[in-house]
Amino acid sequence: MLRHMDHVDDEPKMHQLMKAVRTAVKKTLKKRAESVEYNALWLANMLRLLNNLRQYSGDTIYQSANTPRQNQQCLRIFDLSEYRQVLSDIAVWIYQGLIHLLERQLERLIIPAILEHEEISGLSGPSARPPQAGAGPQRLKQELSATHDHLHTFAVDQPLRLMIFKQLFYYICAYSLNQLLLRKDLCCWAKGLQIRYNISHLETWIKEHLAEYGQKSVEEILGVLKPITQAVQLLQARKSMQDVQSTVDMCANLTAMQVCKILNMYTPAEEYEVKVTREFIHEIQKKMQEKTGANPDKDPVSLNLIILVF
Repeated sequence: MLRHMDHVDDEPKMHQLMKAVRTAVKKTLKKRAESVEYNALWLANMLRLLNNLRQYSGDTIYQSANTPRQNQQCLRIFDLSEYRQVLSDIAVWIYQGLIHLLERQLERLIIPAILEHEEISGLSGPSARPPQAGAGPQRLKQELSATHDHLHTFAVDQPLRLMIFKQLFYYICAYSLNQLLLRKDLCCWAKGLQIRYNISHLETWIKEHLAEYGQKSVEEILGVLKPITQAVQLLQARKSMQDVQSTVDMCANLTAMQVCKILNMYTPAEEYEVKVTREFIHEIQKKMQEKTGANPDKDPVSLNLIILVF
């Protein structure tokens, strides 16, 4: 249709068509704002349209991969660069809406699945609550698998799928870590072991479902979970003065403030652990500040990991 309008030089109709596309997409998604399927579908559609407009724009930068036949089919009169920017902005808006929707769906599952689920029996004593049915890592993995299937079904581009999962696992890590830093009842050796086991379920899911993106991408996404992994390793590690340097090295992705807060809230097991001393915490803080130099506290984990540009 655009080619025909370009051929007959019907600029008013071209403007009418492009404005209608923008209005219709926004209207549809506002009605279906809570639908992952609709957001994924229109994200894929909008990017496909944007890529086609670039490919057939006639701009030299986008013609290098075209065949001679495709270059003959490029627009001759219209310059749609302004509309391409509009469509790019809409694609970013759809992406952000999709991410926020997915994060809201995951939020209610993260604490039960990562921090509270107790699959290893006998660690928390006879008074521990039995695990809630459907509230553990399995439920969280089902939600991630459903998202993975939706993105495949609607043919969302592979780099964008990878970006979405990187954002989601960053959110899972940040939300878990923030909650851990607020709850003294989670800061003990037994809970550290339970949480580490729960995280291993996510690591297994990443290796099984995201292997198609390549080993490097899998390692990058696994790396996103390092802050929460290191936090629970800190709960399990020895905390004597001889262990200061190894503790600092182990917590490379945590800030001094986060490490010190966990240590201050740590509750030792009465049978075999000694209390964490102030000297140990001060030495940890000193070493971490020396390691980071002029910026003693790295930026805290942010939930806005990715700034998307199409």
